[in-house]
Amino acid sequence: WTDKLGFLTHDHECGWFKRKTVDNDVFAIGVTCNEPLRVSSLLIPRNNLRGHLPKELAHLKALSFLDLNRNEIQGTIPDGYWVLNNLNFFDLRKNLMTGTIPLWIGTAMPKLEVLALSDNLMDGTIPVSVEGLSNLHTLSLDDNSFHGSLHPVADLTALQFVYMDNNKFQGNVNSEFLANLANLVHLDLSGNQLTGRNVPVHLFEHPRMRVLDLHDNNLVGTLPVLSNENSAMRFLALYDNVLDGSIPRTIRNLKALTHLDLTGNELTGMIPADIGDMTNLTYIFLSENNFAQGNVPNFFVSLPQLRELSLAKTNLVGTIPEWIDALGKLVLLDLSRNRLDGTIPSDVWNLRNLQYLLLQRNRLSGTISDSFSRLPDLKMLLLDNNNLAGNLQSACASVKIDTFVADCGGADAPVTCPCCTLCCSPGDNCNDDLLYGNLDPVWELNYTRSSYSFSPLILDEN
Repeated sequence: WTDKLGFLTHDHECGWFKRKTVDNDVFAIGVTCNEPLRVSSLLIPRNNLRGHLPKELAHLKALSFLDLNRNEIQGTIPDGYWVLNNLNFFDLRKNLMTGTIPLWIGTAMPKLEVLALSDNLMDGTIPVSVEGLSNLHTLSLDDNSFHGSLHPVADLTALQFVYMDNNKFQGNVNSEFLANLANLVHLDLSGNQLTGRNVPVHLFEHPRMRVLDLHDNNLVGTLPVLSNENSAMRFLALYDNVLDGSIPRTIRNLKALTHLDLTGNELTGMIPADIGDMTNLTYIFLSENNFAQGNVPNFFVSLPQLRELSLAKTNLVGTIPEWIDALGKLVLLDLSRNRLDGTIPSDVWNLRNLQYLLLQRNRLSGTISDSFSRLPDLKMLLLDNNNLAGNLQSACASVKIDTFVADCGGADAPVTCPCCTLCCSPGDNCNDDLLYGNLDPVWELNYTRSSYSFSPLILDEN
């Protein structure tokens, strides 16, 4: 225990708590009792609790709220907990729990509104009894080894927040897939073994869904043509699937979208200019697709809110456009592994917020300007495998870049760079995919799970 919270003292057990204020709300960390002085809540997050869940908790028949997230509790959920039929909040996220979801959970705990078992060591399938959890609005099972079908949750119409990513779930993403879940706000099924041909349109036109994340599955076929405008969806991630065909022009119907990630598919055709009409877009990732050869699309200049733009390995040719400095909020610009030529325009160095600039493996030429030293927050600069030259000794004296790679290797290296963290020789693969994967930084955005999907707010406090 980091804080014993008064447990096992001579005080009445209803006094075993400490008050904590978060966003002007006061919470009792520890025990809360109802008016007849029966324990109704146990809230003990991040307290270094170890060992197994005590079977004695089954005696707390009035318990409605049990939260022990972010501790080091191990073992299985005791079968004796089937008597806790008043429980509506059950959160064991980020522990060391093993075993399966109890077969009885849907019949024994019919009042459950939140079931959170994420980031444990659990396995098995979703039991059929889960179909009885008609009040469930948050289901958080991500980062375990669960497998099997999603059928038991398909008719839980109260569900709003579904986090089941990084498991081994299987199923066919078709026109009937979770089609009855009209209240969904977040759906994250990434990192599973889902299959399906042609992503169904109902997922894109869902009237309430703000987050749709199906990346790293086995989806094939095309993206749907959208007939209706959608003002709800903010986050769409379908990267690392096997989607083909072109991006439909009707993607512009996702009017509120801020995050679009289609990286690592087999998409073809031209990147539609309609994306330039999606003025809320802040993060665009289209890398590693087989788009038609062309210049860096000039419609991106219509998106001044962009913070991250990734177009690596998308068959780009021509030069880096001079209008690039119109995207003054850019934090990440990735144009690597294309066939861009010409010089690096001075306009790039006007992007004062830039932290990640990836231009490696192109056909860029000319002298590397010292102006990169004017970018105060630059953390990564990859310039290798181009035809660039320059002596950067003066600029290196005033900068410290976490990852700086250029063609500065060998006796006849065209670049002199004492502050480079890795020097390549022209034409070699020193910054190959394996190394690049090891250096791959955590990009700025990874959408935040809404605090209101778990309650109270203290559960998601950093």
